[in-house]
Amino acid sequence: MYIGIVYTRKGDYKKAIEYFNQGIEFALKSKNKSEYAFLLINKSTVYYELGDYLNGIDDIKEALKVSREIGHIQIEYSALYSLGTICIEQGMYQDAIDYFDSVLIVLENTNSPQTYLLSFNKLYSIYETLGDYKNAFHYQTKYIQLKDSLYSVEKMETINNLELKYQKKENEAKILVLENENLKKDLSIREKTTQRNIISYTALGIFLFLILLFAFYRQRINKNRIIAEQQIKQLEEEKKLLAARSLVEGQEEERKRIAKDLHDGIGVLLSTAKMQFTALKDKNPENKDLVDKAGKLLEQASVDVRRISHNMMPGLLTKYGLNEALADLFEQLDETPGLSAKMDTNEESKRLVENQEIMLYRIVQELVNNTLKHAVAKNISLNLNYTDDILKLHYADDGVGFEIDKQTENISIGLKGIESRVSFLSGEVNMESETGGGFRCYIEIPVEYV
Repeated sequence: MYIGIVYTRKGDYKKAIEYFNQGIEFALKSKNKSEYAFLLINKSTVYYELGDYLNGIDDIKEALKVSREIGHIQIEYSALYSLGTICIEQGMYQDAIDYFDSVLIVLENTNSPQTYLLSFNKLYSIYETLGDYKNAFHYQTKYIQLKDSLYSVEKMETINNLELKYQKKENEAKILVLENENLKKDLSIREKTTQRNIISYTALGIFLFLILLFAFYRQRINKNRIIAEQQIKQLEEEKKLLAARSLVEGQEEERKRIAKDLHDGIGVLLSTAKMQFTALKDKNPENKDLVDKAGKLLEQASVDVRRISHNMMPGLLTKYGLNEALADLFEQLDETPGLSAKMDTNEESKRLVENQEIMLYRIVQELVNNTLKHAVAKNISLNLNYTDDILKLHYADDGVGFEIDKQTENISIGLKGIESRVSFLSGEVNMESETGGGFRCYIEIPVEYV
């Protein structure tokens, strides 16, 4: 109940209701009806602050019922007062008058002048609003008379208290005179004792100061050592991360270079060699079959070189971006017999920084390779959802699936590679799969647009 009251004062009404409900549950279990009624009153106050008068009225009426069962007058007039206040808020003035009249009846057997004052003031305000100035004047008069009488009582109490304080001070002064006489007699003895104590306490204080000074410097040395160790550890982690980043970036640069060399170097040489063989076939018809076979081999070698170059660094990726490169990859997969591959995105023209596009393309490549090698899937889907600073990637297949905790070594290596790349991009990855239930991968990456 007290925690709920604290949250109410802080304005956290949701938390307040949670704690009041817990208190109500405990009160019902322990059959403590008075605490149950108090909790209902407090809970209704929260609903009143929220403007939810219906729930508030239900709780107060329940509290009123319980208070009458146990004969708890304080809860009864508190509940009646709260009901009257809510009725005023809802414009139900006659109901409000009935409730405040009931408050006055209940208060006849109590000594609660402040509640009388509040009730008179409420009734005065209601009758004034209704234009019933006779009753308004009646209750305003009662309010003023009671307030004046309370003021007179308080004034008399204040005067009496002051008189008692004065008498008390006068007695204390007489006692002080007697004590001073006794103190003068003991003064010489106390002076000697004080001098001795001063010397002792001074020596003890110096000793304690030295101990505290030693402890402080020792703690400071330990603290500096711990901070230094943490800084060294942080620098080592940053160094490892920088090394890993440099390694990955270096690998991608090397992939680019090799792909370019394959495409522009070996690819051109193979095309030239094929042209030479074609010319040789025209000059030596007797070697036509051998030349045709060699030409086909050269053509197949050119196709393989282009495929390897494309896999190492797709031209679409560097020229048109991640969306185009992945769309091309899924178009090729969709042409595979017995396999349907679909890709969706909410942004067609978004471009990321080059390093992020390459790493994300490699992640999708690894996911596709795992599906093709192990899943025996008929359907593959990829969804890219771009937000202001996050890219959400959802990949799924309907293959044989596997138990995440019991994956084979080959699958495990592929998944660890994906997790490593996602971690490199400061992202998060979540993989789900079960035997016969396919595979799903959810990735979120913080991105930078260009």
